[in-house]
Amino acid sequence: MNWDHYKIFVSDCSIYDCSTPDLPTDDPGEWDLGTLVTNGSYTIPNPAEGKYLAIYAADDDNGDPVTIGGSYTIIAVKNTPATYNVTDCEELQAISDGHLEDNVYLLNDIDCSETFEWNAGAGFEPIGNNSDQFFGKFFGNGYTISDLTINRPGADYIGLFGVLGDGGELQNFTLDNVNIVGDDSVGAAVGYLGGTMNNVHSSGEIRGYYNIGGLVGEHAEPLGTGSSSVLLYTWDGSDYTYMHDVGRGMPRNVVGDDYVQVDSSKLQPKDRKYSLKMAQEYNEIPFYDEAKLITFDHEPGYNIVTTPIRNNEGNFFSVADNPSHPLQACTDKYGNNCLDDLASDDDKWSYKHDSNINYWNLDFGDLSGASRIMLILRGAIDYTLDADSLRLVQVKNSVGEWVNAYTSSQISSLGGSPRLLAIDLTGKFVSDNYEVRIGYDRTRINYFAVDTSAPVTYEMTELHPETANLGFRGYSEVNREYYWDHNYNNVSDQPLEPYAPQFGWFTKYGDVAQLLSSTNDQFVIMHQGDVIDMEFEYNPVEDGKERSFIFYNWIIYKHAKSGSYGQTVEPLPFKGMSKYPYTSPETYPFTPVNVSYLREWNTRFIQGSFSNNSSTVLNSSSSADVYGEEIVGGLVGYNEKLVDLSFATGNVYAEDSSYSHARGLVGFNDDDGTVSRSYATGNVTGDSDFGGFAGYFGGYEDEVIEFSFWDIQTADVTDACGNTDCESDAVAKNTTEMKALATFTTELGANSWDFEDIWAINAAYNDSYPFFIWAIPQDSDNDGILDQVEDDGPNSGDANNDGTPDSEQEHVSSFYNEVSSAYSVLEAPNTCTISSVTAQAEASLSVSDSGYSYPAGLLNFTIDCGTPGFTAEIKIYHYGELGSDFVLRKHNTNNNSFTTISEATFSQATIDGQPVNVVTYSITDGSSLDLDDELNGIIVDPVGYGISDLGAPVTGFGGRHNR
Repeated sequence: MNWDHYKIFVSDCSIYDCSTPDLPTDDPGEWDLGTLVTNGSYTIPNPAEGKYLAIYAADDDNGDPVTIGGSYTIIAVKNTPATYNVTDCEELQAISDGHLEDNVYLLNDIDCSETFEWNAGAGFEPIGNNSDQFFGKFFGNGYTISDLTINRPGADYIGLFGVLGDGGELQNFTLDNVNIVGDDSVGAAVGYLGGTMNNVHSSGEIRGYYNIGGLVGEHAEPLGTGSSSVLLYTWDGSDYTYMHDVGRGMPRNVVGDDYVQVDSSKLQPKDRKYSLKMAQEYNEIPFYDEAKLITFDHEPGYNIVTTPIRNNEGNFFSVADNPSHPLQACTDKYGNNCLDDLASDDDKWSYKHDSNINYWNLDFGDLSGASRIMLILRGAIDYTLDADSLRLVQVKNSVGEWVNAYTSSQISSLGGSPRLLAIDLTGKFVSDNYEVRIGYDRTRINYFAVDTSAPVTYEMTELHPETANLGFRGYSEVNREYYWDHNYNNVSDQPLEPYAPQFGWFTKYGDVAQLLSSTNDQFVIMHQGDVIDMEFEYNPVEDGKERSFIFYNWIIYKHAKSGSYGQTVEPLPFKGMSKYPYTSPETYPFTPVNVSYLREWNTRFIQGSFSNNSSTVLNSSSSADVYGEEIVGGLVGYNEKLVDLSFATGNVYAEDSSYSHARGLVGFNDDDGTVSRSYATGNVTGDSDFGGFAGYFGGYEDEVIEFSFWDIQTADVTDACGNTDCESDAVAKNTTEMKALATFTTELGANSWDFEDIWAINAAYNDSYPFFIWAIPQDSDNDGILDQVEDDGPNSGDANNDGTPDSEQEHVSSFYNEVSSAYSVLEAPNTCTISSVTAQAEASLSVSDSGYSYPAGLLNFTIDCGTPGFTAEIKIYHYGELGSDFVLRKHNTNNNSFTTISEATFSQATIDGQPVNVVTYSITDGSSLDLDDELNGIIVDPVGYGISDLGAPVTGFGGRHNR
């Protein structure tokens, strides 16, 4: 057993946080909460369900997280995956109820046709969603789920599984004749695949709007897009309204100071308090150290704002509500006249070019003689984790050249939502030309102006929260038209996209105002969905004054995409660190006071595991017909991971005149997407960007399509990808060529397609197109029992316990006996071969054996021992409790008589922990027990366990006719 995650306090001065170290040895016995053990090496026994493992080391400073000596208190024990078995559609649905991290086993084919009536016609509810992803493993064992209906046209992440999280697995099953309807990210097997899929197949019909696939809707990293930090909502007098995102992201930033101007019309008293809410709604872990509402009381007609110029963020500037110099002329990098869009603080925004880079040349008229020049702007940067490369503030020199007023390193990026800011240009002009150039990438601007008014005096008050209640709230609806604007009143308990797990010790729920009163490395550590409900003191504004607000926060956060450390609370940041993650000798200050804080406040443990980003679709196929509006694929809708050794044969249709990407295999192959050794044959129809193999190719350097084919005749399109800049190694072939072995073994290299162990072509299967060898039912020992049936039997497929799998022995056959509802085994001499064996209920015979019942039916079998007159010793094994007082009865089908085989011997055995009844007897080729009446080495024998009915005479002969 390995640890997934553990945390060790050492000598009150260090914390070690490790992943997957090997456990020590020497079991100390059952460990439970609070158990104290002494020096030594130990093995943790199998833990209780629902627990995780954490160790507190009280008195050691060794520094080795695996072999630390001393005394340990076991705080809790980590859970190991539980097992959950599925035998019907109700049990399949119940995976959502407490089994999302279990090993789930499908034990038989199941019929889900009844789901079309479930949930008032909405059908089956997908397993796993954004907030509760399926992180377990689903083992299909080759079985089929039939006639599944999901009818949720307005819902996202729709399929048998809604969201498969990183590390989750789906393998070895078929979805037959599905009828699935959703909106965004819809597929037969899974709406959003962040884990792995192997040997999964689908047929039927899939419908949706966006990211629609025959098997997978969206195949991507489960880490969320963009970065927002904590969201600020303020009470505006009637409702909570979104104001700003707040905080600084690591590793680009190592300080968390952030000042944001709060619109005074959007912050009004509520019950004689200022009420603000700080919500964590994205895939980051914020470390919130201080919150401070700063009020400025001043004469009317002004705002107090901050600046994006670094090392000046704590300085405050007054600017007039009606600036002295409105924008008079504006031209952007691309020659667009931007005056109308940017001269007023309204809902108009700057042009956004595909390159995401822009600058604006601004003219505010004559600024000569001004003793103070403040450039005012309002803008927002797109949510992204990419570093911005363009930040400039320039003026013109005497010869008309642009020169820096501030260098890029002196300028901070804008926030993810609009902030009103000021840049002090006093003394920055180096000529009589007062034009200004402002440049940013990934940024939209709403407003520019210049104010030359004298600064106003103000009375400043700093307020820390009186109360700050931490709890769970959820995730707000988002409008992304110009920037990400959040609707506080429309909240869901699920995030807007799948998030990677982030885990560790988070701050407990309750009033955390004490932690936000100063910057001292004692953070409120927030998890996705958390909110802090803050109240600040309110005092009325004096008559004749107005009040402006600046909200100061020390918040530093890390996103899940920041690497493995982006998913764990540790290592803890601290004020003064030189970089993140830091290296020795830098460390979080584990002073006694800070260790006390960690123990008292950070007690909310959230369990998880590291993302490995190894998401794959392997050895899978779909024949489903797929209908959508945008990004539609026969196998996968949207792909940015690996699809290998797979195919799709269903028809694909996408309709949206501006943005429809359709193809038989992958609708949109985007950044890092790889498709290899796969093919598609379905007909494709779309309004734009529809191609023979991948509906659109994103154009990133890391995309790959290789060693793949598509049927140009059945697709009825001539391009592989749909967009002209596609660089695809997907080869178009006609139908005849697609069914020829030489196409796949010589066209792209003989080693690219394996027709020995993976692929086969056979006219009887898959319409002569390549198919998976294992898709043909295998009967390796030619006994009439499929390998899968024998391999699924007791004792790992060795049901007679002779040390060899039954499917590998021609003289042993094991099968599921429908009469006894358990496995039965026929064992002949190893020089014989079994050609057939079945169990037949007595009631199905034309006559019944009077006075006997047959709890396991009669075994009809034929064996070939090769030598005429050969005498074979036969053993029959029946699993389960069948009763006692058996005799072995022979049914002669030639004269419908029954005979007792008196020489048979009975015994009891235990195999694989199950009771087994065993009978042994001999039969000679050509004797009266051999029903073919020929001396030919072939023995035909219907024989069964007979139990004497109570009170019935045991004559050994006779029978009664069944009518």
